[in-house]
Amino acid sequence: MKKYIITSLLFFVSAVAVADDHCTNPNEYTIDRRCYVTDEQKTQKPYNAVARIDIEEIGAYCTGTIVKEKDGTPYLFTAKHCVYRPFLDGKSVDTVKIKLEKDNIEYEATKYACGNYFGPWKTYGGDWAVYKLSEDKKEDFLKIAVEKTNKSPNGKYSARLVGYGALKIMSDEEIRDFKQLYIEHLKRKEETVDFTADDNRGVSVSNEFLEQEMPNLIDDHTALKVSFCQYGPNNGIGCQGWFGNSGGPVFDDGGKIMAIVSRAGYSAIGGKDHADIIINAKFDNVPVKTSVKVNDIKLSNACE
Repeated sequence: MKKYIITSLLFFVSAVAVADDHCTNPNEYTIDRRCYVTDEQKTQKPYNAVARIDIEEIGAYCTGTIVKEKDGTPYLFTAKHCVYRPFLDGKSVDTVKIKLEKDNIEYEATKYACGNYFGPWKTYGGDWAVYKLSEDKKEDFLKIAVEKTNKSPNGKYSARLVGYGALKIMSDEEIRDFKQLYIEHLKRKEETVDFTADDNRGVSVSNEFLEQEMPNLIDDHTALKVSFCQYGPNNGIGCQGWFGNSGGPVFDDGGKIMAIVSRAGYSAIGGKDHADIIINAKFDNVPVKTSVKVNDIKLSNACE
């Protein structure tokens, strides 16, 4: 069985190198509808405003966006849980390092304003953080910075969710192969299997299983991806991503930022909920916001 898993891993590795996706091969990517952002797109707005964030103190990575505020200053917007240290001192990290696709140079940003997020399942509406960028690079950042949307928060709009989600973009065949592997894993553990590799159902899979059995499948966090979906008062419809998308932008069809991603909804592979990342969620019957509208972000909120 281990031999079968290794063979499948090699299949996934080769698929990454080819880098097909829903945009280049829609007939074979009908479930995972994300696309890799092309080299040409990376030089254009709004994609060139998206940053990969490295938080060394926590050992995490997330996504952020360079946003132009009303005062003409560019800031880095991201999710607070990306920079929050609940098990250390309960504060947000003072500095983060970011990389932009346009030059792959590392920049540093310093803590400026934060929401009222204080840990999992609590006040997800406050899961945002804003970091100040280097003053001597202000003009460079302003050239790529996106503006906040002026659309009504009560409407529903075409949207693009962009970020560094770690799950590689999977073809229908890869999803089917994965489900078969997971079925065999469950059978070895003598657990109930209520789905088949060929059905329409998605399967919720723990990150521990993926890390142990198929690490290459969730090691795609350096590749920028885009999900075309809808976004509105109930957070979103069909926005796909994975861990690593946290803090990333939801753009409107004009390239202005509407919201940032707070957390993934399910860890599901396959089916209608495949990689579903912006949803209406409830935990212990308490509504949880899985994104934060940018117009709810207040720079006057000091960080802990």
